[in-house]
Amino acid sequence: MARLERHAPANKAALADYVRALRVAALVTDKTGSYVMANPVASRLTGYSADELRLMSVWDLALPAKERETDVLWRNFVQAGTQRGTMKLKTKKGAVVSARYVAKSRLLPGLHISLLRRAK
Repeated sequence: MARLERHAPANKAALADYVRALRVAALVTDKTGSYVMANPVASRLTGYSADELRLMSVWDLALPAKERETDVLWRNFVQAGTQRGTMKLKTKKGAVVSARYVAKSRLLPGLHISLLRRAK
């Protein structure tokens, strides 16, 4: 995360290039938690295309029983500026995937990024 902060993209176009080039799943959200950008690795992890993900929010990938926890995690993340941990995601096929993540809020004004990797 420190590397990301030191080399933060200067604008949304640079961020899109950066996200596409990452070898880990990357999801960019706006201030409401809606996905605005996703790379191919995120599509493979979730089973959703980048276009489908852009129609979704963080709550759409959360397990139904974890929606309240997701609300708390989201609020804490936005306030703290960073967050890391392990979460379970609901894939397009309904499977549950465990993923380790690190996230940075306000990477660019109004945009937050989460980098995810399948947990072993």
